[in-house]
Amino acid sequence: MALQIPPRSSISSIPVARPNVLAGGAEAGLVSAIVPTYNRASLVIDAVASLSMQDYRNIEIIVVDDGSNDETLERLDEWGQNRPEVGLEVISQPNSGVATARNAGLAKAKGEFIYFLDSDDLVLPDALPKLVDALEHTPDAPFAVGRVSSEDMQGNPIKRDRVSRPMLSTTSIFENQWLINAALYRRTTLQKSGQFIEGLRNGEDSELRWRIVASNGTGIEVDADIAIHRHHNLGHLSLHKDSDGSAQSSIEASAALADWMDTHSASPQRMPLRRLASLAGLGIKAGAQGDDAARRKAFALPGSLSRKTPVANKLIGLIGSPSSQSYYSLALSLFKTGKIVRAQLAGFRRTLGL
Repeated sequence: MALQIPPRSSISSIPVARPNVLAGGAEAGLVSAIVPTYNRASLVIDAVASLSMQDYRNIEIIVVDDGSNDETLERLDEWGQNRPEVGLEVISQPNSGVATARNAGLAKAKGEFIYFLDSDDLVLPDALPKLVDALEHTPDAPFAVGRVSSEDMQGNPIKRDRVSRPMLSTTSIFENQWLINAALYRRTTLQKSGQFIEGLRNGEDSELRWRIVASNGTGIEVDADIAIHRHHNLGHLSLHKDSDGSAQSSIEASAALADWMDTHSASPQRMPLRRLASLAGLGIKAGAQGDDAARRKAFALPGSLSRKTPVANKLIGLIGSPSSQSYYSLALSLFKTGKIVRAQLAGFRRTLGL
């Protein structure tokens, strides 16, 4: 059948991607907070402590250590022993990536609700009470989502980063955007969508976000700050995170979603121009790196994911048709210059209050 974004009343008709996820009963009212971590000895305790100080007390904290080789496990063990009243469970696994770590937490989760917190971030004390209340008062909503702000490690707001507001849409899955720490999901929501795709080095949260909306319909926005994203220079959450600037790993998430949509006979969605431009940019980057396979995949994805718009398809086809690496190197320089100019113009407009 053709898969459209469904009204909430019809979400039961959408096929389940991976029905074994979160199998079994859930504990009513319990929030399972899942925290993947890797070499975060200096940060993870802050994250766990912020969860333990929630005004909502019915919570279990599941930390999944993804093969840390610093003192992360020792710090967690000491913290947990000194606070036996906190429902803290620590799982240790070989380094396998953040998606695998989150899935390991999901396998242990017993709660009616699921919350993800990265181990270098913080959740505000009244965040979970507000999210739980929103879902309890809107029983047909698959998830509730709020805002995330940015700070440096001294707690100073980062003004160049605007407060991240969620974007929710009933017209296209690609219009739905929120940060991983901003949302509280029903357990049943993730049963319908399936878990994180393991092996993705970039974009695993974006791919799941779109799949969640495709499987469940969109959620509800809570007018509240939920979490704080902390900026630091301590590296990625996992060894498996792509850090070499290659385009291939950034294309993988969109390709995985295209495969899922094809498997479920999903209709292409309306794709915003900025998303089309992003895929074109990844194709250009792959071409500049001499990765022809990734280039062809990137320029083919709009046709698989988005509704066919002759002008956009023709333009993307023209941009991605040459095979010369020098052509894409030049195009990449122009693409980056355009992004810089747009960012400067946006900053100028904010300064003037336009």
